[in-house]
Amino acid sequence: MPKVGIYSVFNFAECDLERPIFEKAGVEMIVCQNDDDYRAMLPEIDALIVANLPVTADDISRMGRCKVIVRQGMGVDNIDVGAATKRDIAVCNIPAYNIEEVSDYALAAILTLLRHLAFYDQSIKYRKVSQYAAFPIMKRFKEVSIGILGFGKIGQLLAKKARPLFKRIMAYDPFINREKAAELGVEVTQLDDLLASSDVISLHLPYTKETHHLIDRSAFAKIKRGAYIVNAARGGIIDDSALLEAIERGDVQGAVLDMTEEMEWPKLDNPIYNNLLIINTPHCAWYTQEALDTSRIVAAEEVVDVIQGRTPVGKLN
Repeated sequence: MPKVGIYSVFNFAECDLERPIFEKAGVEMIVCQNDDDYRAMLPEIDALIVANLPVTADDISRMGRCKVIVRQGMGVDNIDVGAATKRDIAVCNIPAYNIEEVSDYALAAILTLLRHLAFYDQSIKYRKVSQYAAFPIMKRFKEVSIGILGFGKIGQLLAKKARPLFKRIMAYDPFINREKAAELGVEVTQLDDLLASSDVISLHLPYTKETHHLIDRSAFAKIKRGAYIVNAARGGIIDDSALLEAIERGDVQGAVLDMTEEMEWPKLDNPIYNNLLIINTPHCAWYTQEALDTSRIVAAEEVVDVIQGRTPVGKLN
């Protein structure tokens, strides 16, 4: 009987959604609760499901039978895809399961920044300052330009939701679909133009070698003074130190960060988590009950697809 190993924070308490899928397919589940169990099961499993667990080249070298590794999410930077590919192991994500959630998060973040809601709240609670002029004067939404950096499914959905609210929507993506941009009323720009013209910049890029520190000191030097930044993508796309410097100079007026360079395991004494002009959230842009359930169900279905000789929808290599 084929075996699937599951080592995921989403499954420590239950596997009620996965169990009927695997029972019907004749697949045995091994659910791990700790690292020792995880390492012990690697040689005997035919498939692996993880959430944020790093799956290293060393882990993959011990997988004598494994045919597929599935991440319950979209980004797979926690998996050594190259090592898996060398051993002919498919790596899969869960495509498009959270695009509504992340685009909603980005829009909510933009509105919160533009109206200074969190900043006023923190000023009143922690600085004991209750003055509307405590922060720079705001603009009407109809006078605001939004720049979307990364124009895949999430960026496109954000543009669709934001278009009725704002004066101008711009997008930069080296692989942009110009027809889709035109359909959504979005201006296609170069990166430097987007930085210089946007009142709010919202990031929706994958984290790769090419996008590492895409928003660095040189980018902040080009940014429109007083702009805001929203990162609902991955940590590492923004140089956190450069962001703090830009905020201290007043070049950036505020930010919402769902992830930072510390990625999944943040040290909360880091200055990036202790600035009144930065709103931090715990990598929750994707998080609703519906998205969580979908990620678990589709992950199980992808395992069954591979074991039964079909190509899974989220195969990346």
